[in-house]
Amino acid sequence: MDNRGGAGGSFLFSSSDLNAQAVVKMKGGDAVRKLSERLTVARQNNQLKTHKKGELSKMKKLFVCAVCLLFFGMGANVFATPYAEVSLYQTGVNPYSTGSITFPNLTLEVLYGEYELMIDWEMDGTYLEISGFCVEDSLAPTQGKTYGLYRPSDLGTNYVNAAWVLDQYRQGKVSAQAGQLAAWEVSMEDTGTYDVTTGILHVNFENDYVTEANNLLAQVTAGLGDFDADLLYSIAINPSDQTTTPSGSQDYVIPGGAPVPEPATMLLLGSGLIGLAGLGRKKFFKKS
Repeated sequence: MDNRGGAGGSFLFSSSDLNAQAVVKMKGGDAVRKLSERLTVARQNNQLKTHKKGELSKMKKLFVCAVCLLFFGMGANVFATPYAEVSLYQTGVNPYSTGSITFPNLTLEVLYGEYELMIDWEMDGTYLEISGFCVEDSLAPTQGKTYGLYRPSDLGTNYVNAAWVLDQYRQGKVSAQAGQLAAWEVSMEDTGTYDVTTGILHVNFENDYVTEANNLLAQVTAGLGDFDADLLYSIAINPSDQTTTPSGSQDYVIPGGAPVPEPATMLLLGSGLIGLAGLGRKKFFKKS
């Protein structure tokens, strides 16, 4: 009985109609599957691109850090280490004056002026005369002791300022007595305001050297300008002394700067950085 739409009846199809419907369903399924495959490929491509960008970003950061280490790390090291070791001791203070001075941890009657030193640069027993200023409230070494030499900038602004004070004295712009008072002030005072009559480091007397020292201290910030402390001066620190009482050997700012790296050394280090970048690039493309 051929009932093609009677009330409550069902639709009946011929075999050709069923084949056509199957074809439509198959084509529709293929289209969906192909679309799904394309979406999957697109997602994979996006993930790969994101991964490549991430790897490239890491490489850039690594290279930038390496360059910063090359050009800036040599001048300022958070964990400062000496660039050389010497043997050093003090022979006297001349010219000098005496007076009571309150240091961060004690008050002493001291000699203040130009500190005469003997230094063995090569640690071979050959001592030469030099002079400088004291930058610590400890006792003077009377026989050769091992000191580490540091770039002033490695130890901070206070020591750069101390080097500048010594430079002013060596140029004849200030007396030895005033220079030493100023050197103590800039190396020990942590308030940011320099005045040898007040603060954690202060003198307990009045004279012309005090006035001269404060006049010099008023010029510290403006006077630095393009002054290169590391090129001209070093800070000599006795490594066995890191104390806060006068029981060890005092530290000094002395003439003689750290050696400048030779061009060949800089070229070698630069080549190493380029090689590092190339290795990272090769690894990056291998992963791709």
